Amino acid sequence: MKADDIAHARTLAEEFIAQRDGGKISAQLGDGGSAVVFKLEQANVVRALKVYDPKFFASDGAQAEQHRLSLQKRLIGHHCPSMIDTLAVDEDLGTCFLTMEYFAGHELKKVLGKVPDESIPSLISQLVEAVLFLEQFGLVHRDIKPENILVSEDFTQLKLLDLGVVREISTDEERADATDHGQRRPFIATAQYSSPEYLFRLEPPSAELWKALTLYQVGGVLHDLVCKRPLFEKSVAADNKYALAMSVMRETANFDGVSPKVAEWAALAARCLTKDSSLRLQIVDWPDFKGGALSPRDQLKRTLAARGARTDRAIVDETRIHELHRIRESSAANLIQSLRQKLVSEYSPQLRISELPTTEGRASIVLSLADEPLGVALAIEFSWESGTREKFASVHLAAIATAKLDGTELSGKRKAIGENDLDGSSQVLLVELLIDAVSEILIKHSALTATGNISEGADLVSLTWMQPDQNQR
Repeated sequence: MKADDIAHARTLAEEFIAQRDGGKISAQLGDGGSAVVFKLEQANVVRALKVYDPKFFASDGAQAEQHRLSLQKRLIGHHCPSMIDTLAVDEDLGTCFLTMEYFAGHELKKVLGKVPDESIPSLISQLVEAVLFLEQFGLVHRDIKPENILVSEDFTQLKLLDLGVVREISTDEERADATDHGQRRPFIATAQYSSPEYLFRLEPPSAELWKALTLYQVGGVLHDLVCKRPLFEKSVAADNKYALAMSVMRETANFDGVSPKVAEWAALAARCLTKDSSLRLQIVDWPDFKGGALSPRDQLKRTLAARGARTDRAIVDETRIHELHRIRESSAANLIQSLRQKLVSEYSPQLRISELPTTEGRASIVLSLADEPLGVALAIEFSWESGTREKFASVHLAAIATAKLDGTELSGKRKAIGENDLDGSSQVLLVELLIDAVSEILIKHSALTATGNISEGADLVSLTWMQPDQNQR
């Protein structure tokens, strides 16, 4: 919040407590985009008072925030040792006041490097205790991260806080007070500690989605504890949200330099940070965080089960990848076949066409012109992407003058044509763009042949489009 908004929130807090037995608003404990938290001293009792910016309740997100506050009311009167207690939720003075337990701890993010290795099992166990406490009320936190965790001076106690984006564990999203509504799919949480399927909205809401997300976020905190540094630290330092998003999607968490004393916990964190949500749910569960509470035999069984699940998933992934390669090659073959048929209908019989073997990365043909010693070898090249874009490829065209009817390697310039996708929706347009490009090449080829200015291996892309073009590479 801005300084003026924080000052106004303090004034509102003082007016609010004056109506309720008085007290003192002292230190500012923290602030975010919509609220600020103050230390509240009343009759020798210290609490925390969260004051929302009144403007927030006049915005489009007001109804959703009011619903989340109603969810927090479920927790009033219930105590969890590892979560900041919610004591009261009051709407007054045109805004909302959230009274909470006060805990004189340190924000975990600021003391990561000081946490003793021997404290990690207890701290992470307490965090899981808070997660399971919320589950009893049908709630999921959604924003578990070191900034939302306080630890005691001696690192023996942990408190989870900030239920600002809490929601019910349900499949229901089509409500006016929900995150998603109609066509809207906003992201709520912290990208750095969000799982790929949640960050990119790859899966619909479900109990499995929320558990997989929470396992991932707890794993992110455990990573930071064992590594003494934040998850995806370099991507965060780059201050580029797109680079960070790609790290979440593709980059494996770095556990370099982890002490052998916490190797078992590092392995658990790695399992939690598995990119595939269904695999994550198979290879890690809340009992794994009990550490010494599990017997060596049970720990070994869990480890072997995790390895087995990873092996099974690897087989499934290998099968899927094999099928993906087959479909890509089929798509390339369909495109070159459509181009061939179009060329035949447009230019036969003066133009003869010989096809060459097709792969997922290249489809080739050789065009022979009547009474011309040199024909044209064309290669359509597909640069397939990965991750969420694995069904898309950028398409480029290469062409040389040749008398050979084999798969001669084509060097030189490439002409960017467009994008191919496995759904086939782009192929009709691609064929038309290719026909236009090939026609230009053949015009240039004929002109050069007529003047005797062409030779074997001549780069027809470079000769056809002489001027620098952003569509060439």
